[in-house]
Amino acid sequence: MSSELPYCCTATGPDPPWISGLDSSNSSWELVSAGGQPESDPAPTGPVKRVFKTGQDCKEQSVVLALDLSATQAEELLRASTLTQLGDFNFDQLLDLYLDPELKTAFGDSTIRINRAVRAGVSAGHKLRGEVHGVVKSPSLSRYSSTRWYICLRSPLSPSGFVTSCFRTYCSKTCHPKSTKFHPAGVHHSFDTLAEVVAYLAGAKVQWPPELA
Repeated sequence: MSSELPYCCTATGPDPPWISGLDSSNSSWELVSAGGQPESDPAPTGPVKRVFKTGQDCKEQSVVLALDLSATQAEELLRASTLTQLGDFNFDQLLDLYLDPELKTAFGDSTIRINRAVRAGVSAGHKLRGEVHGVVKSPSLSRYSSTRWYICLRSPLSPSGFVTSCFRTYCSKTCHPKSTKFHPAGVHHSFDTLAEVVAYLAGAKVQWPPELA
């Protein structure tokens, strides 16, 4: 997958609720003819291409997709403790993440992966705000999972949090000194893809922390 360019999805008809409308004030332009007289560009016809943000795009632009969950929705999500139960949820505002091509390289269903990350983020947000002392445990995906990204929202050694792809850095900032045990005050998680990291941040309602090597 290219990490430079977002991918496109062609859509026709009225916009779905998760896609914001185009800014009509900037949707036209003028062509100056050889005689110097401007000509109005004809109205575009045919399907309009919608550009979706991948997890990589969100990271490069420090963007977190907005996710509005009611207290009831959040409670139902936190009660979903199995992968099968997580597959029953669908968050329209996270359509970009469900369609992220990076998820095609990861083992398992993309919907379950994103919903699992959102659930972990919602729980992390509760702990971050001091509403609870612990977080819910995420159901295991598969032995084929390959963790590539580590996201920390807070730890004693990194109060502002961080994101990294280095396991050694992750452990050095989240574990007790000279130990492999996580500090109980920390709020963090690990994921296979950046799409899941974005879903985690969306669930926690926080912005991207600094990236560490």
